[in-house]
Formats: sequence, structure tokens, C-alpha cells
Amino acid sequence: MSDLEQRELAVRRAIAKYRDEPDFPKFEDYGGSDELLDDYFYAQTPQGTMEDEKRKFTIFGVLLIVPVAVMSFFFRDVMELLYGLLIGGVLSALYYLYLRNREKRRWQRFEDAQIEKYIDDVLQYKSKEN
Repeated sequence: MSDLEQRELAVRRAIAKYRDEPDFPKFEDYGGSDELLDDYFYAQTPQGTMEDEKRKFTIFGVLLIVPVAVMSFFFRDVMELLYGLLIGGVLSALYYLYLRNREKRRWQRFEDAQIEKYIDDVLQYKSKEN
């Protein structure tokens, strides 16, 4: 079990156990709802599956090989093949940067200081009770 899963489980158990306590932090006071908390935890879980990884590597391979194949169709010199390999490497690097940027934007969309404050307060309340 990952650290994120353990953290989510600890928060959910604390909420279930101490929800009715009068001094327990209420998520509504932090400007949120249970659905928002669910979405927040879902957004933080790794979404990559084996099929996604296979697809990414397949796209990298295609971006690397297709320019070499096209260049070899038109030219027979080794230098042009190396240029094709260079073009494929550049295309693969651009695709990698695109994937990193997309993942970074996804994380930034779900970073919320209020939710993090609520989670910290819930975990602190749990540790005070134990």
C-alpha cells in the first residue's frame, strides 16, 4: 500500500470514527463537501495502468522509428538515416515533454490548500485522541 493510500485510509477512518465529536473539524467549515474530498483523493492516486505504459512506449517507438523509415525510403546514405534518427529523437522528446506538462497541469488543478489544511487537522485530531 502506497503512502497516499495509507494517508487516505487514515483520513477516512478518522472521519468515520470521530465525525460526531463536537470539536472534530468539519469539512464544510473549510469550504468543501464529501464529493470534493473524494475527487481530491482520486486525483492523487496514480492512474497509470500497464496498458497506459505500453501505449506510451509504443508511441515513443513509433515516433523514433517512422522518421528513420521515411528517410530510408527516399535516401540510401547513412547520414540521412542518422538525420531521421535525430528527428525521431526530437519528436519523442517533444512527446515526453507534452506528457510531463499534461500530468503537471492535472496535479496543479487538484492542489488545494484548504483541503490539505482539513486533512492535516483531521490527522492531528486523530493523533490527539490516541
